Amino acid sequence: MKLRSLLSTLLVTIMGCTNAYPAAVIFSGDEVKALKQNMSLNGIAKILSGTDDPTAVAKDAPAGSMYMDVTNGNIFKKNDAGSTTNWTKLATGSVTGLNLVENPDFEAGIAQWTSSGGTFAQETNASDVLFGNASAAWTPSGAQNLISDAVTIPNGLRGQNCLASMTYKGGAADYKMQAYDGTNIISEVDLVVSSVSKKVSLSFICPSSGTVALRLITTGAAAIIRIDDARIGDNTEIGTVAQAEFVGSIQYNGIVSCEWLSTSASYANFSVDSDCSSTTVVGDVSAPATVVPGARILTGLGSGHYKVVVSGFFRTTNSGSGNAQCGWRLTDGTNNTNGNMTRQNASTGEQGLSTIVGYFDYDTGQGDTTIQVQAIRTSGIGSCGITNETASQDMKMSIYKYPNAVSQALSIDEAPFHIDANISGQTADLGTANVATYTGLTAAALTLVKNSGSADVEIACSGTEESSGTTCTADESVGISFVAPRAGKYQACAQFTHIIRLPTTAGDAGIEAAFEIVETPNAAQTISAEGNGRVRHEYRENSTGSNNKSAPFNVCGYFDFASSGKKTLRLFYEQTVFTTALFSTLEIEGNGSGQADIHWIVKPLTGDYPMPVIVDSVVTPGTGGVSSVVSALINCDATPTITRQEGDWVASVAQNATGDCSLTVKSGVFSAAPSCTVSGGAAGIISGVATGTISSTNVQILSETDAGAAVDADMFVICHGPK
Repeated sequence: MKLRSLLSTLLVTIMGCTNAYPAAVIFSGDEVKALKQNMSLNGIAKILSGTDDPTAVAKDAPAGSMYMDVTNGNIFKKNDAGSTTNWTKLATGSVTGLNLVENPDFEAGIAQWTSSGGTFAQETNASDVLFGNASAAWTPSGAQNLISDAVTIPNGLRGQNCLASMTYKGGAADYKMQAYDGTNIISEVDLVVSSVSKKVSLSFICPSSGTVALRLITTGAAAIIRIDDARIGDNTEIGTVAQAEFVGSIQYNGIVSCEWLSTSASYANFSVDSDCSSTTVVGDVSAPATVVPGARILTGLGSGHYKVVVSGFFRTTNSGSGNAQCGWRLTDGTNNTNGNMTRQNASTGEQGLSTIVGYFDYDTGQGDTTIQVQAIRTSGIGSCGITNETASQDMKMSIYKYPNAVSQALSIDEAPFHIDANISGQTADLGTANVATYTGLTAAALTLVKNSGSADVEIACSGTEESSGTTCTADESVGISFVAPRAGKYQACAQFTHIIRLPTTAGDAGIEAAFEIVETPNAAQTISAEGNGRVRHEYRENSTGSNNKSAPFNVCGYFDFASSGKKTLRLFYEQTVFTTALFSTLEIEGNGSGQADIHWIVKPLTGDYPMPVIVDSVVTPGTGGVSSVVSALINCDATPTITRQEGDWVASVAQNATGDCSLTVKSGVFSAAPSCTVSGGAAGIISGVATGTISSTNVQILSETDAGAAVDADMFVICHGPK
C-alpha cells in the first residue's frame, strides 16, 4: 500500500495535477527531456537558465544562485538576493586558465564580437574550421578592426600578469593583434601570414581598473583571416624558476653633524643620532624606529636569499696616537653577516671604506625586520664611525631578494623566427657596362621556394610591384620579403655564384663586381639601409683565348629594424668593366652542375619575439611597476671612458670638472629618475650621486678623497628605476 501510494503521488506531481507540486521534469525513456528553468536548491539558491544577460536584465534569485545564458553558454553567479542585475559572469573556460573573452570559440555564432567593416561571419566549412564545429572569418575592406566585447577586469587580475592569445590561419602582413582597454593599446604584436593554423600570444600587465578586450586591426584591405580559441586571462605561459627582485632602499641624506660613532670592543649597534633623520626611501622599506644606520622592512621578509649593500663613508677616527682597527657587519637582531670588512687607522691619518655587503638566508617568512650596521673596535684607540655630513657622504642601504623557492619564469609556445629560402629559375644578368652605384638585379622567370622550418617569405618584385608570393606579375628581383616579428637587429645572408667571361682577343679585359645586401621599401628599388657586408669579385686578363672565371660567394648584412612588420631585402651590385667583357651573370638558374641557385637566410640577433613584461620580475614591490637594473664601470678623468657596462644603457660619459662626470642614459631605459649607488674603484676614494642632477636621461656622479678633495677616479655605478 505504501508503494502504490508513493507512485500515485509521483504521477500526479509529474502530470501537474497537484497544485502544491508544479511540473518539474518530463521523462522519455532513460533521458530527462525537460528541466524546469527555475529550480530551487534546498531553498538556499537556484539554478536558472534563459536567453538574457542577467547583468543587463534583472533576475530574481537568492544570493549564490547560478544562471546560464543558453545562447552562448555564459554562466553567471548572483551576488545578492532579490530581482537585481548584480550578477558576476564566471568567465568561459579556455584550454587552461581564466578567459575573459565571451564567445571565444564562435560555436554560438559571432555574438560578443564587432567588426568595423569588411565581411565578418561564422565559419562552418569543415576544411576551414580550426577547432570544434565553428571558427570566425574576417575579410577587412580597409583600415578596420575586429574587437571582442569589453569585459571588466576582475579584481584578481588587476595589475597581474595577463595573456592575450588566439589561433589563426591566413591573414596578411597588415594585421596586428592587440590587448585594448577601449582607449589605449595596452600591447600589440604583428601577425605573420600563415598557411597553417598558428597560435599567437601577447604578454602584458592587466590594467588596475577598467576593461579589456582582444582586438585585431589592419591598415588596409587584407586577405581573409580565420580565428578561433580567443583568450584574455591570467598568463598561463608563466612557469616557475627563481626570480630576483629589488626590495627597496633608504638613503640618509648628508647633513651637518650626522655621524654615528662607536668604541665598543664587541659588535654592537650604533647609538641614535637625531641629526641623521633626513632620509629618502624607495620601495618596500622605511626608516628604522630610531635614527640608526639601517632599514626597516615593514611588510616582513619572505623566505629567500637576501643581499644587502650599504655604501657610505665608514672610517676609523684619528686619535693622534696609536692604531685602531674596526670591523663592520650587518645584523637583523638575530642573524649576523660575516664581519670581514676592516680598515686600519695610522697615527698620521684616517682610512675608510665605501661599501659593505652582507647576506641573509630565510627558510620561512619573517615579521617586521630591521637590518642595521654594527661595528667593533678590535684594537687601538679612537672610534669606528659612519660619517654622513655632506651630500658626497650619503649612506645608502639597498636590499635585493634572490628566492630560494620557485618564482616566475616564462614558457614560449612559438618556434624561433628565421628565414630559409632558395631562389632559382634564370640567370640574373649584370650586363657588361660600368655600374657606379649599388643597383638591384632582376630576371623574368625567377621563383622562390621556402625551406622547411622557415617563417613565411615571398620573392621581391621589380619596379613598384609589392611582393605577394613565390613569383611576381612582372620581373622578379633577387631579393626576399618577410614580416619581421619585432624591432631589433637581424642578420641576412645570401649564397650565390658569380661568373665572368672575357673575350678571346688580346688586350686588357676584365670585370670587377661587388655585392651587398640592402633594405629597400616593399614596392621600390631605392636603398633604405645598407647591410654593410660587401664582397668583391674581379677577373682580369691580358692575353688571348676565351677566359672564364667563377667563384662562390656568401655575403651577409646586418640590419637594425626600427619596427616590426613587412621588410624587403635585395641583393645589389656595383661593377667596373676594363675595356670589354662578354658577360657578367649570377648563375642562379637552378639547373646544370650542382643546380646552382641563391640561398637566403635571415635570423634575428636580439631575440625571437618581444620580451613579455612580468609583474614583480625586477620591480619595486607594491607599485606593480617594472624596473630596469643596470650597472657600469666609468673612468672619470680628462678623457672619460666607459670601461664596461651591463645592460647597454650608457650612451656617453663627459667630465664636468675634476671628480665630476655625467652619464647620458639611452632613451627608453628609465621612464623617470632612477636611484643610483656609486662606489670608488680605489682605496681611499669615496663617491656618491649628486642630488638634483639625476633624471631619466642623465646621471651625475662625484668622486673625492676621504679628505674631501675632488679627484679623478674609476667609479662603479648601479642604477635601478622605473622602465
